[in-house]
Amino acid sequence: MISTANMISYAISILAVLITVFTLVKNGTKEDNTVMTTVVVKLENIEKGVSDIQRDQRDMRDEIKDHNARIIKLESLIEQFEKQGGVIIGK
Repeated sequence: MISTANMISYAISILAVLITVFTLVKNGTKEDNTVMTTVVVKLENIEKGVSDIQRDQRDMRDEIKDHNARIIKLESLIEQFEKQGGVIIGK
């Protein structure tokens, strides 16, 4: 038969184990939250970087289209000039 002192010591031991487990789980949750917050912040920074790259690509595409249009116009003007009998120096 288990004495009252043994029952009290078992109860205290079980309580200590439960408190330790609860504390470890709680601390683990805090660490997990910290890690997740860090991951979210890094993902937001990556998203911002990708958005900047996409915007730069659109701007470059627009510039290239503008340059192509200007080159086509210049080629057309050169052809008209040559048809009218003009001579281009260095050609």
